[in-house]
Amino acid sequence: MSTDTSNRRYELDWLRVLAILVVFLYHSTRFFNLGDWHVKNVDTYVWVELWNVFATRWMMPLFFIISGASLFYAIGKFDGWLKFYVDKFLRLMIPLIIGSVTHAALQIYLERSSHGQFSGSFISFLPEYFKGLYFAINMPGNFAFHGMHLW
Repeated sequence: MSTDTSNRRYELDWLRVLAILVVFLYHSTRFFNLGDWHVKNVDTYVWVELWNVFATRWMMPLFFIISGASLFYAIGKFDGWLKFYVDKFLRLMIPLIIGSVTHAALQIYLERSSHGQFSGSFISFLPEYFKGLYFAINMPGNFAFHGMHLW
């Protein structure tokens, strides 16, 4: 892969930075919105719900547009499709797999503890983490095969 930055599209970088900041604010405020979430605060606010609805409408579509544009400009930098796919696999799937085993366990533990579905320490939860697949809040299964919010 080439590291030539003469054709870099900096507007895509800045859009990505903006989108990541919105994602950070979105997830930081989910503790206080009206809907269910992994860990909730006792007090909820309508204005937080309005912010979340607004952010949800354009946040992921913006990431898809940025990703598609980045792919369009990056694909020519590889010596064939196989090298491109190997690079993407190593950069994305390996961290996702490792994170699903390591980091997502803490998120599931906090969710189960705050919803009264588990009591005990994080260390005592680790064997429970590998029992069943996690699909949604308040459903059985703990292993977050999809990586939770590691993306």
